[in-house]
Amino acid sequence: GGLHGDIPLESGAGKLMADLVVDRGISAVIDVSQFESDNQKARFMTEFGNRFFFRKKASPSAVHLFIEEAQEFVPQNPQRDEAIMLHAWTRIQKLGRNFGIGSSLISQRPQETNKKVLNLTEVLFVFQLTGTHERESVAKWIEDKGLDEDIAAELPKLAVGRPHVWSPAWLRVSTVISIGQKHTY
Repeated sequence: GGLHGDIPLESGAGKLMADLVVDRGISAVIDVSQFESDNQKARFMTEFGNRFFFRKKASPSAVHLFIEEAQEFVPQNPQRDEAIMLHAWTRIQKLGRNFGIGSSLISQRPQETNKKVLNLTEVLFVFQLTGTHERESVAKWIEDKGLDEDIAAELPKLAVGRPHVWSPAWLRVSTVISIGQKHTY
């Protein structure tokens, strides 16, 4: 799907796409950005998430989902058509690891991403954040993890490619790292 997709996506094809990814074991970019309504997006992502979860539950194996614009799929304040989608994707975050499902939530708007889902996060990469609400959301996550760090001055000044990484329980790290520039053909 999307502007550069190999095939167009239909809002009712979520189950079919989940079956395709699971049955063939393929890597895929599923772009729902061209759906004309939030209802269409929610329908597709609910069907995909539910089917993907139950298929992986029946036959566990390692897989990693990258969820770009996470606030669109696990919103803090879901609209009418998004509540069921939020439930499907929250379940993947809560229980998916039991069946080999890992995920990375990617968002420039952490304050709009569901807090129950953010609380399940083991590692947080925070790039430059200049907005007050974004920094407050990250500060709450850090505080909830029992860390005593003042990030208000640091986050707006982070250089490109230099995120602060927090993983208090799993990796036991809190530091700024460098990420190399990408190279393409």
